[in-house]
Amino acid sequence: MHLTQRHWRTAGTLSLVAACLIAGAGIRWQALRLALRTSVWYFVGYWGLFFLFIAVAVYLALLDLRYIRLQYAAAQRRLIQETFEDQEFRNALRQASTKPHDQPPPDRPD
Repeated sequence: MHLTQRHWRTAGTLSLVAACLIAGAGIRWQALRLALRTSVWYFVGYWGLFFLFIAVAVYLALLDLRYIRLQYAAAQRRLIQETFEDQEFRNALRQASTKPHDQPPPDRPD
């Protein structure tokens, strides 16, 4: 299976939705609040699951940010290669390098 940006964005969204549902149920559902108060392990497990979903969402957001930066760097590298491979650019660069440097630049009209 090939993971794409769409897959981890969907997983991150679902993780945030799950965390919101867990938080909402912990606040609003009376029976759950009573169960969480009776046992420390229920409480730790329940809110641990909440923080796990939050951590997964943050990790996937950072993964997405890194992927976007990687795409940007690859596109930038490709544009530089295309520019330097252009024959017209090479000719202009060659002419500029062979031009004598001791002459002042021509006056530009303002």
